[in-house]
Amino acid sequence: CKGSDTMTIDISLFKQILECAMLAAGERLSLERLQQLFAEEERPELSEIRGVLAQIESECQSRGLNLKEVASGYCLQIQPQLQ
Repeated sequence: CKGSDTMTIDISLFKQILECAMLAAGERLSLERLQQLFAEEERPELSEIRGVLAQIESECQSRGLNLKEVASGYCLQIQPQLQ
C-alpha cells in the first residue's frame, strides 16, 4: 500500500541498489531518480530513500567513501585523503 512505511524490499538490497546506482551513474542522482530505480510495486517513499541514504552515509565513513548531497542530487565519492 502506497504511503505506508513498510518497505517490501530487503534493507541490504535497498542499500546495494542505491550505492551501485550512484557509483555507476557518473553524475549526481536526485531522490526522484533514485526512486525510479525500483519497480512501481516496490517503489519506496522519498522519506524511506532519505533514511537509507543516511545509513549509507554513516557506513561509508569506515569504507573510504563519502556520500555527498548537493542541490542536484546525491553521489558517492572517494574520501579526499585516499585520492
